[in-house]
Amino acid sequence: MFAHLPFVTQRLLADTRSRDGLRDAVADHRTPQDRGASQPLDLIAQARARTAALLARPAPGHVPPEFDASIRRDYPIRLA
Repeated sequence: MFAHLPFVTQRLLADTRSRDGLRDAVADHRTPQDRGASQPLDLIAQARARTAALLARPAPGHVPPEFDASIRRDYPIRLA
């Protein structure tokens, strides 16, 4: 009946015939972290955790104060 359709379309039609087929087809496009979340609140909590982890990283080019002090001590810069 659907032989003229591309394979992907046939697969989607076959998946949607089952009760959970559409949910399973959509689940393939989610990340592993998202697959474990069953509630929207879980997804929000995961997004907040990822954002907090990114904000906790030092900015590019940031030099820790203790490292900066050792460089200044070992390599003094003379201003003219």
